[in-house]
Amino acid sequence: MLSGKLTWNNMISVSKAHTPQIAISSRVDQRVGNLIDFALQNHFRAIEYTIKAEDTPLLKKEIPAIDALAGSALDIRYHAPFKTVELSHKDREYTERSSKYLKECIDVIADHGAHHMVVHIAFGFRFSLESLSYSHALKYLEEVASYGHARGVTVCLENLTYGWTNNPETFLELVRESGARATIDIGHLSASPLIVDGDLPGTDFIRMLAPYIAGAHVYEIEIFDTDAMTPRHIAPKDTTIIQPLLTELLHTDCNWWLIELGDKREVMETNQLLTNFLSGCSMEIT
Repeated sequence: MLSGKLTWNNMISVSKAHTPQIAISSRVDQRVGNLIDFALQNHFRAIEYTIKAEDTPLLKKEIPAIDALAGSALDIRYHAPFKTVELSHKDREYTERSSKYLKECIDVIADHGAHHMVVHIAFGFRFSLESLSYSHALKYLEEVASYGHARGVTVCLENLTYGWTNNPETFLELVRESGARATIDIGHLSASPLIVDGDLPGTDFIRMLAPYIAGAHVYEIEIFDTDAMTPRHIAPKDTTIIQPLLTELLHTDCNWWLIELGDKREVMETNQLLTNFLSGCSMEIT
């Protein structure tokens, strides 16, 4: 149970509602040319591209894809869900290498005109959280966020279903103390033990982070496939589950809703759900 020292009613800063940009993920197609074509043919104006490289030599090989994205005239953000790059590892040399590499990623995307990169704490350590250090998370996230700020790149920390970003109090402290912003992953939020066990409504989680939210990942829920040992994103059939969370996001300055799905039919169906939802919303929130 949460301590209650941080409550939504003294954290939220409600801003005038605005229509967010709906983006697609590179889950749709890893071939960048095809991804751009799909976006343009279906009237999407934004892509969030997942950087696959987790070291410098592989990052250099990914530059042609980033070149193509930069030349697409679409709004591009970047996602860095790295399993072997970890800012909170107890081993200082490990964290310093990780920080250095994330700065290299920032340089690449800044040089290509992009302004946002989503990062993670503990992403590759779901089953070995004891290997991590909270003090290192604070220190090195601040280091990377500051570097990003100097390069004109907003570093956004995403919530997971485990670890410190799974708890709104520590998630809030991480972004507030580091100078990073927050990306709210609705599917992770809906699968969080705090939410599933009824300890905290998902809407309260969003309210607590509201002043820091710069983007959202939208789908219904993430489930962990224990046979394949990998998470899967489930598309919404309707807005019953996600509507309260989307409505809460409209109280914030979050201007980016990423449909984080790979199946093209599910992407289009979810886009229609979101479009209908936004069309039906009152744009005056009090």
